[in-house]
Amino acid sequence: MFARALVAAAALLALTAGPLAAQTLNLLVSAGGSGRTFESSANQFREQTGINVRVIQYPYAEVREKQLLELVGQTGNIDIVSIDGSIWLPELTPFLKPLDDVNTSNLIPSMVDLFRSDGKLLALPVRIAGWVLIYRKDLLDQAGLTPPKTWAEFRATAETLTKDGVYGFVPALKQGNYLVVQWIPFLFGHGGAILTPDKKHAAFNTPAGLKATEYFVGLVKDGLVPPGAKAYEQSDIITAMSQGIGAMAITYSPYYLNMNSAKESKVAGKLDIAPFLPYDPDAGLKTGRTLISGWGFGVADSSRHPDEAKQFIQFIAGDSEQKRIAVDSNNAPTSAAVYRDPDYLKAFPAAASVLTALESAEDRPLIENWTEVEDILARELSAAISGLKTPQQALSDAEKAVNAAL
Repeated sequence: MFARALVAAAALLALTAGPLAAQTLNLLVSAGGSGRTFESSANQFREQTGINVRVIQYPYAEVREKQLLELVGQTGNIDIVSIDGSIWLPELTPFLKPLDDVNTSNLIPSMVDLFRSDGKLLALPVRIAGWVLIYRKDLLDQAGLTPPKTWAEFRATAETLTKDGVYGFVPALKQGNYLVVQWIPFLFGHGGAILTPDKKHAAFNTPAGLKATEYFVGLVKDGLVPPGAKAYEQSDIITAMSQGIGAMAITYSPYYLNMNSAKESKVAGKLDIAPFLPYDPDAGLKTGRTLISGWGFGVADSSRHPDEAKQFIQFIAGDSEQKRIAVDSNNAPTSAAVYRDPDYLKAFPAAASVLTALESAEDRPLIENWTEVEDILARELSAAISGLKTPQQALSDAEKAVNAAL
């Protein structure tokens, strides 16, 4: 491990060599839209403070590996640590400086809580999206319907709107992590949980978990989703909704902008977001519980410039920069004030509904081997959706495998 860390360190040292090296902070990020957004913020920060933040982009999996190697090796080449919510936080916790003295009152509490471990705040949320109910307002209006508040209403609405080449619900059902996160809001909204509070045992094979899974599978079995949905990933939800073949989707809130874009969508201007997810009143709930995930930034304990790293993190999580990158780059904001800002509301008219939905949000369990648990759930949920197993068989088999993994 240490030898690999030295190799990675040498690569980063080559990048940081030069006259600015002593004044430069290093940040590894996932390449793509998020990477471009963070680079934009780094440029703004440099203009305002004179401090250079070098944003180094790699594919997602490489960021995780390279960053961890640097931190384990205590090379000092990483100053600002990228953290993909609860997926990465457990393994990165030993290498992060606490940020408990930072004022987080401007940030959405459920998003801040994503980056707490054992009561300590280890990062600030900078790009967090939540799962919301996106629906065709025109179709619901024509049918005399309002956005469904309960799962019974959701099913009835899907049945009513499945006609003339339109399907009531568009989910991502391809075996993989997207299938699991598609199922989780159904589990939460029926009063279920993934793991026990101590995170030592599976908690989804319960009456609530079975009810949620039978409901979820039933939408597929009864033809309320597009025929190709078993091969859908998240991008396919955007395509299906934009092409007008879906009436409702439960997916990441930023996708609304694509679905409602005149440049990308045949149904632009006809979509809206509900300020809640459906729930099962028999479970004692008053609203659904949405899932949130995304990026936070922390300070590496081996950083040579911890104060400057902390300054950058507070800058990008501040109201002003969160607004700028939300409006200019479609960044999913973590500042509550942005969701009420007139400029952002022009770009994202449904922002107020998203904020309401996110207030009851949570993330996946904070465990180091979440990916293994997720793979098990994806395999068994796929078997249930394909009819290879009953929902009960799938949950029972998943429970055994997850308990063995934990």
